Amino acid sequence: MDLSGFNLIQHVKPENLVLKNQIVAAVQKNSYYTHSFYDYDLSAFEVFNTVECPEKTHVAFKCFGAKEILANGGRDFILEEYKKFDLGDTHLGYDVVLSVDPDDKPRKVKVPEDASEEEKAKIKEDNAELKKNIEKFAIEVGDKLCRFKCDFMGAPIRKALKEILEDSKECYLVEIPYRKDEKYWIKKGENNAVFFFTVNFADKTDMAIAKIMLNELKDSKKSSSQSVPVTYFSKIDPGSDLINELKVDE
Repeated sequence: MDLSGFNLIQHVKPENLVLKNQIVAAVQKNSYYTHSFYDYDLSAFEVFNTVECPEKTHVAFKCFGAKEILANGGRDFILEEYKKFDLGDTHLGYDVVLSVDPDDKPRKVKVPEDASEEEKAKIKEDNAELKKNIEKFAIEVGDKLCRFKCDFMGAPIRKALKEILEDSKECYLVEIPYRKDEKYWIKKGENNAVFFFTVNFADKTDMAIAKIMLNELKDSKKSSSQSVPVTYFSKIDPGSDLINELKVDE
């Protein structure tokens, strides 16, 4: 079966194709533009060009746990991987704003009023080529920025792994509430890091299926020392220390 033209739904792909299309459209415009929408995990984007500076495209983003993510590797990640888009812009109600510098965009040449027919034809020809370059530039920007959410929400994990590679001995425990009712934790040791993820099943049927699957995964550890530790909790006391309850061997 040929699946070359098949697009998976957003939450199983690192790219947000809806976001990419909006960015590509906005970057190619030199006029006011705005489009906002929610993404998976109740995160949200707004792509816009302002009236004051219509040639400058902004991508604003907000999500659960953004404050914790920014404080635990998110800010460093932006400076390392998205520095050219980090122009210091802000947008009310959003946590991160990435902007496209207008000076980086190819620009069409305006035809002077006193231009000869030959000059007009040459400028028209050049602008036709510039239009292709602008589209290419917009697609490149869209390809980069449409992956931002996936990369940003995993920035604390990236930070911990980098510290291990750099032989950092710092130890810490970080909690990232990246969804409305789900979190992940990073327990960084002197020579390793352990990652804990919780998944909340609200539906009774989902709970029953999850219990069966997770208990089977737990049993699989008996036959494979490399299997991922899994623990099922029917109910967790909000005041309990989940990390200590899990008792994962480091």
